Amino acid sequence: MKKSKSGAHTDKAALVRAAKPEPGPGPLAADCAAGYQDLFENCPSACQTLDERGRILLVNRAWLTILGYPRDEVLGRAFRDFLAPDQIDDFEQGFAGFKSRGEIRDAQYKLTRKDGAVVDVLFNANLGQGPEGEFLFARCTMIDISSEKRAERELRDKKALLRGVFLASPIGIGVIKDRIFQEVNDLFCRMTGYSRDEILGRRSLMLYPSRAEFERVGRALYGPLEKMGLAATEAVWRTREGREMDMLLTLALLPGENPEGLASFCAQDISRLKDSERKLRESEEQYRNMFEAAADGLIVFNERGTLVDVNPAMCAMYGYVREDLIGRSGWEFLPDRLHPLFEDLLKTTGRGRQFFAESEDRRKNGSKIFMQLKGTRFFVKGAPHTLVVVRDITEQRRAEADKNLFFDLSLDLLCIAGFDGFFKRLSPSWATALGWPEGVLLSRPYLDFVHPDDREPTVEVAQSLAQGNTVAHFENRYRHGQGSYRWLSWRARAQEDRGLIVAVARDVTDAKRTEFALRRAKDSAEAASRAKGEFLANMSHEIRTPLNGILGMLQLTQSTDLSREQKEYVNTAIASGWSLLTVINDILDFSKVEAGLMDISHKDTNLAEVLRSTVDSFRKPALEKGLELKLTVDPQVPAMVRCDPARLRQVLFNLVGNAVKFTHQGGVRVEVSRLLKQDDRVMLLFTIADTGIGVPEDKLDSIFESFSQVDGSYSREYQGTGLGLAIVKRLVPLMGGTIAFDSAPGKGTQVSFTIRAGLAEAPQPTASARPPKPPRRLRILVVEDNRVNRIAVQRIFEKEGHEVTCATTGQEALAALDGSDFDCALMDVQMPDMDGLEATRRIRENASRAAEPRLPIIAMTAHAMKGDRERFIEAGMDEYIAKPADRIEMLKVVYSTVERLRKDRARTGP
Repeated sequence: MKKSKSGAHTDKAALVRAAKPEPGPGPLAADCAAGYQDLFENCPSACQTLDERGRILLVNRAWLTILGYPRDEVLGRAFRDFLAPDQIDDFEQGFAGFKSRGEIRDAQYKLTRKDGAVVDVLFNANLGQGPEGEFLFARCTMIDISSEKRAERELRDKKALLRGVFLASPIGIGVIKDRIFQEVNDLFCRMTGYSRDEILGRRSLMLYPSRAEFERVGRALYGPLEKMGLAATEAVWRTREGREMDMLLTLALLPGENPEGLASFCAQDISRLKDSERKLRESEEQYRNMFEAAADGLIVFNERGTLVDVNPAMCAMYGYVREDLIGRSGWEFLPDRLHPLFEDLLKTTGRGRQFFAESEDRRKNGSKIFMQLKGTRFFVKGAPHTLVVVRDITEQRRAEADKNLFFDLSLDLLCIAGFDGFFKRLSPSWATALGWPEGVLLSRPYLDFVHPDDREPTVEVAQSLAQGNTVAHFENRYRHGQGSYRWLSWRARAQEDRGLIVAVARDVTDAKRTEFALRRAKDSAEAASRAKGEFLANMSHEIRTPLNGILGMLQLTQSTDLSREQKEYVNTAIASGWSLLTVINDILDFSKVEAGLMDISHKDTNLAEVLRSTVDSFRKPALEKGLELKLTVDPQVPAMVRCDPARLRQVLFNLVGNAVKFTHQGGVRVEVSRLLKQDDRVMLLFTIADTGIGVPEDKLDSIFESFSQVDGSYSREYQGTGLGLAIVKRLVPLMGGTIAFDSAPGKGTQVSFTIRAGLAEAPQPTASARPPKPPRRLRILVVEDNRVNRIAVQRIFEKEGHEVTCATTGQEALAALDGSDFDCALMDVQMPDMDGLEATRRIRENASRAAEPRLPIIAMTAHAMKGDRERFIEAGMDEYIAKPADRIEMLKVVYSTVERLRKDRARTGP
């Protein structure tokens, strides 16, 4: 191994193998080796051999010439040392793949010369292998392509420059072949509204409004183009948006050899220039057309006052032809009263002098014409002329006369007022309606006649009109000449440009008086209705209060040890008390229905339970009369429905009760069936049939009337209020149904009615008739001013094992609550000194009780009218019991309220 001058190690055998092949032994081989070495050294292409690691083994003279290095500074160095930095990775990747492929074809690299210049080379290599296929060396050639690269860059730069000029040209330019677009610039695209993609490859026909125009331009351009290579013409193009524009087109064949016949073109928009030419050309014609088409009459006089031109409207207006008027003198043609104005205008030497007048004249046929004339001085090529504009106002004058006629004859009060607050014109009806002379009404502000209470609203209306708003209607009062006031109903509209308000008024005083009378009658009726409601409420309260005591005491007596006879007496008395309550409820319900205050609720209802309980309540009286009472329910009738159970029970109670009451033998049949089912709604049919006395035909129409009975005599056999069927007739429609009645004397009666109900979930557990089980031993405060009621309630709860404290007024209730804890308070509403509502309010507002658990307060009152329960709950009470109260129902309400509030406190905290 030897070391070169450059310090790199070389393998002698490798160098020899790289320089020449080994054809065989002997003198011939030596001569061949020498020849190959000479060929390698003098090859015009740069040659080199690289070892497996890419180090240079041999280079020839051309290689050294290209890079400017001496040989001893090259051999043994890595080829990558001579590459431009950004080329190294590409070479490394290519050389790594070369070892497996065995060649590199036409790779381009940038090499750095010794003087720092960069050389572009075309690089090729093939693999030299040993007998076993091992890597020996890489034979590489390089050709300097720097000049080609420079030429390529210069050409690219020139193309970019030309492209920039092409794109930035202020004229639409492009290349076309056989009238098919090959290239266009941006301005051409903006000019036509099409994108380059929409233009290139398409015929220029796309830009022409018609094929005829396309073919005309083709003949004008391509004939001269074939002879001279250049042509120009004007054309009409249509943009993508449909706008037509005038174009100047220039077409030229491309220079040099052009076998494809490519031509460049320039397209310039000359629409504005053409428009200007057209406008200049059409100006005279346009003004002539305007002169001829004018609706007003136009007359032109020269400086001597001779008529030199007239339009058709003027001829038609007077009934002349043009030839009749041309050459006539203005003094001859115009009315005499206009001669001074016309002569003065002719003497004027300046521009803009005018006269304006209205006059009466005669047509050619002698008929009258009213004219409005306006004369003005103008100049044509320095010569003075006079133009007179004549407008026919004959119809306007007639319309004005007609308007004045209507103004004078109108029974309504017509007026025109100014924004200044004064009337400008009034119809004669004003003086008739208000008793003021027209001069007085016109001389004073109109607000002087307006009632003081109506002046501010009237001013607001006038201001609103002056601001452009439309006022459809308003009313105010105007003072009559005799001192009284009349009501006026107005419709008005403003004419803002003229500062006027046009209005029409009508005297509505009589209508107002009728309205006030009706209002007073309505107020009186409402007051009577309120008095009736208050009377019913008071009567209900006064009857229910002692009845509550009676029933309470009877129920207490019923729970004691009684003999059979005593129990019968007590039960009979209780039944009579509830019957009396039924009469009271009938009266109240009828009053509610009559006033439209009856509410229908929608609750999940156990229909079977309602039917069973209602029918069962009449089994005893039916049994006593020996009647069969039968209930039949169709299997298709749902067990649970959504309806108002109380109102349904009330209807059934009245109808079944009547059937039992008026039947002496046979029986009563109650049937229920389903008529219709749709989605979650059903229609149910109820039929109550009996074999009773029936109703005469002449009484059928009256049995549903209020307070009506078949037998109204003092000796009648059947008792009652006569309100039951009247209430039924009104309740059924409220439940979405109808009712029918069929009866005959001695043959019985059948009543059928329907209701609409919703479907509900599974049946709820039926209520028990037994006293409910108390949650625990309770401390109860009973606040009741009626002694009997107080004792009855006290005994009922004490018999259930509870501790009861009584108070007779609200003040005593507050005192009892101080320092004492109660589980519940039963509060009467109507009491002396302090009623139950005030007592409840003070209990809720008492600061000392704010931190304590909420005391359940239950209203126990004879107030049972509509809205009473809601009023009591809103006042702070928790529940409501109407007097007279059933003992078991009262226990249920108290227990459920106490338990409900206890659970609420447990869930939300104290």
